[in-house]
Amino acid sequence: MQKISIILDIEGTLVDSVPLTLTCWEKTLEDAGYPLSHQVLQSLSGMDGADMLRTLLPDVPHKEKFDCGAYCMDPLLSRLRRSPLKLLFM
Repeated sequence: MQKISIILDIEGTLVDSVPLTLTCWEKTLEDAGYPLSHQVLQSLSGMDGADMLRTLLPDVPHKEKFDCGAYCMDPLLSRLRRSPLKLLFM
């Protein structure tokens, strides 16, 4: 039996999630006490989340920056893990 592989390039091709992602980061950082403008976040769009936080908050301890990322991602990941879909996290 021949195996078939499918590769989907969703981000930027089928869906542009950048505006929603920036809004999520903006709210998360504001809730954590670090209000930043959409424009500042836009200038770092495409950067890995950890690198972005390191750039934006160089004097903030690592754990506090990690907590900001977790605050943003944990509810989403929790919902995805409960989903009946089989997902591969890379």
